[in-house]
Order: sequence, then structure tokens, then C-alpha cells
Amino acid sequence: MTHTPLTAVGEIVKAELQARGLKARHVARQIGVKPPHLSAILRGHEPLSLAVCLGLERVLGLDAEALLRLDHARALAARLTALQLRRAAHTQAARSEATGKEQEAHTEAAE
Repeated sequence: MTHTPLTAVGEIVKAELQARGLKARHVARQIGVKPPHLSAILRGHEPLSLAVCLGLERVLGLDAEALLRLDHARALAARLTALQLRRAAHTQAARSEATGKEQEAHTEAAE
């Protein structure tokens, strides 16, 4: 599996669990977290903590630093996308407001 910065860490861990025939709840107990917490991480609903990364490294042999880097890159990409969307919405709103004022000025000038 080729990993890009946008690959969710959960996908990597799920693939590793599947390849080894392991259950997430069993691994969760081994790394010292509750199964629902690991499940939320695997689904991308919870951020990856240093403790979980180190536990995955210890139990599965996954590189904790690489997992953290991937998770941070994915989170940064998501935040940048949100920023771009907000900027676009703000720009559109400003343009709409300017267009409305221009139309209002034309209407007043015509009267």
C-alpha cells in the first residue's frame, strides 16, 4: 500500500490489523486504550495521540514518528481546505454585497 500525506492513519492501522488477522479491540487492550477509542481513531473521528502511536509501534511494529507525521499532514490538509473554503465564501459574499450596492446605485440614478 502506497501512503500519501492524505492517507488516514486509521487506514494504515486497519490494513496492518487485517494482514495479521488481529482484532482492533484486542490491540486496543494491548496498547492501553479502550476499544471504542481505538475504533474512533481508526475511523478518523479522533486524533492520534503520542501514547497511541507508541503503543502501535510497540504492538504492531509501526513507526510511531511516521504515523504522527501522516496524521499531522492529513489534519493540516483538512484545515487548509477549510481555510480555502472560508476565504472563497467570504470573497463571494463581498462580491455579492458590492454587486448589490452597484445595482442600488443604478436604481437610484435612474430615478
